[in-house]
Parts: sequence; C-alpha cells; structure tokens
Amino acid sequence: MTARTIQFFILAIVALYAVFCFYFVLFDSGTLDGRFFLYSLVPIPFFWYAEIKERQDTSPFLVKLNRLFAGKNVHIREATDTEKKIVKSFFDEKGYEMPLLFTCRPTEEVNALIGHCHQTKFLLFTEEAYWKCSPQEIWVILAHEVGHLINRDILLMAVENILWFLCWWFSVLVMIKIFFYSLMYHNTWHPSFDYPAVAYTVILFWFFFKDQLKSVLYVVKEVLADNTAAQILGSPQPVIGILEKYVKEDAFSQLRRISALRRVLKKTF
Repeated sequence: MTARTIQFFILAIVALYAVFCFYFVLFDSGTLDGRFFLYSLVPIPFFWYAEIKERQDTSPFLVKLNRLFAGKNVHIREATDTEKKIVKSFFDEKGYEMPLLFTCRPTEEVNALIGHCHQTKFLLFTEEAYWKCSPQEIWVILAHEVGHLINRDILLMAVENILWFLCWWFSVLVMIKIFFYSLMYHNTWHPSFDYPAVAYTVILFWFFFKDQLKSVLYVVKEVLADNTAAQILGSPQPVIGILEKYVKEDAFSQLRRISALRRVLKKTF
C-alpha cells in the first residue's frame, strides 16, 4: 500500500465516521428528524458572518498574517533583502514562482511553512533557520515546502479540516441526542438504535483513534513532501540529513517519519 493510498484510506474512514454520525443525528426510524436537522445548521451563520467579515477586511497582508498566527505567540515580519536573496536563488534555479516571504520570531526551531492566506500564497521561515542552516540546507527546506504545493497538501489540509469539524459537530449532536433528548425527555433508549453502541463508538473514536489518525496523516503528508523534495534536488541524502539534524519531533515520530521516507525513496531512486 502506497503512502498516498494510506492517506486517502484514512480520510475515507474519517468521512465514513462523519456520515455515520450524520445519519444517526438526522434520521429517526428512517425519517428525517426536523429538530436535529435545525440543530445541525447552527454553525452556518457563524461561518457566513466570518466570511463576510474577512471579505470586508482591507488591512495589509502582514497584519492579516499576524492575526492568523495570533495564538502561536510569534511575531511575523517581512524578510530582509539577504533572506530574500537566498530564497529567490532557489526559485530562480528551479523555475518555480516565488511566494511572498516572511520571517517569524521568537522561535527556537528550524522550521518553515507554506500556505495560503486570503488567496495569497506565502512562505514563512523561522529566524532560527537562517541562523543555523547553510544556504544548501535552506534549499532542502524550500524543496520540501514546494513539495507540499506539488502534492496539493494545502487543498488536502482544507478537506481534512472540514471533515474533522463535521466529525466534531455531529459527535456533539450524537451525545446530545443520546443523553439529553432520549433519556431526559423519554427516560429510555430509542428502540430504533443501539444507543450504548453508538455512544461507545463516538467515545472510542475521539479518545483513542482521532490522535492516531491525525498523526499518521501528518507523517504521510511530510514523507510525501520529503520524497518530492528529493526528486527536485536529485538526491535523497540532503533530505534525510536535514531531518536527522534539525527536525524537533518526539523520537518515535521522527524515527517513523525517517524510516517511512527511506521505504518510499527505495521505490523512487
């Protein structure tokens, strides 16, 4: 089974869980439950309001970016000319379009992030990356971030976020329907469902499987980006070297990522 297949298989599991909760919440004995159908629509006005507010926001892009990372306790600034020169040399050499470049501080990690904010592509580097990494190592980091773009990981992350939100919201409605609507108003389980089994399924998913599924999705996404970076650079050794030197994950996740990358690289090189 390839890494991409694993990724889509896990997303399918999450989607099936969301459909399972959706059916349990909205249908009662095969007919639509109007009360819980209205409950399921509660988040829509909040998202609609947020979208309108976002479109009316005319503040500079850097202000929007700092607002996006407000909870991360970092300050984002525009990159200096020296920083831009190092990054621009990579994009000119490889022929890719260079996104807007920013630098964040304070931080103690060698890290980078590529994404979209208000339909604008941006690349975010930590100051630590410029202090510790050589220009060749920065090229490896850039190749990894470009790998995310080539693999359409930003789109996949948007799909993941939507699925996780749907899972969370319908799980809340499931628990409301089980413990409040059924027991408090009817003092019994509804005969058309095995309510304890449904409750156990929700609890098991959120407390035992959710974090594991998210961890595997993260590792697969990063391994595929590493593999694409190795193809861009023409060799896997720089990618593995920078992982072993700078990646600040827990030991188990790092070893799993590197070992998975080696298996993928064997099929590519």
